Amino acid sequence: MAQYTFNVLDNRVTLYLQYYTNVQNCEQLKLNTERFESVFIDPSGMISITQLLQATNRALFEEYLNHSKTGSIYSDILYFLSPSSNINKAISHYSISFSTSQLLVGTFNIESLETIKSAVEGQLTPISTLSTSLNLQKVHKIFKLSPNTISIPNTIYSLLAIKDH
Repeated sequence: MAQYTFNVLDNRVTLYLQYYTNVQNCEQLKLNTERFESVFIDPSGMISITQLLQATNRALFEEYLNHSKTGSIYSDILYFLSPSSNINKAISHYSISFSTSQLLVGTFNIESLETIKSAVEGQLTPISTLSTSLNLQKVHKIFKLSPNTISIPNTIYSLLAIKDH
């Protein structure tokens, strides 16, 4: 488990993360997402954990201002991971599918982690190995990057920073 604390104006909020590999039951998890107070992310299109932290910070800030894009902080995180302003498309880029085998789980409620851990049929893996799930072709497709893009992470962070502005 990893945890990251955000200071959103006067509020301190902690995001708890777990990373699973060899997940066998994403179909069941996807069909029951409302049961869990969390976000289930397919990390194959994430360039780094920084991308997730940037999206989470933005989602928390928008929620604080009562400008949630989706009505759920967890769906907002998926929305802000993607460059698309189409909510369904943005969420489809990063939400899990029935065939997802790697799963990144985020929650602001530490008690939810035990429920999630007992529900996921997969191997709990250190967050430090997350980069092994990266599918660079998927990243290029989601962000419409040219093959000549010099600094992919910086380009992605910049695109996400100006999203909806």
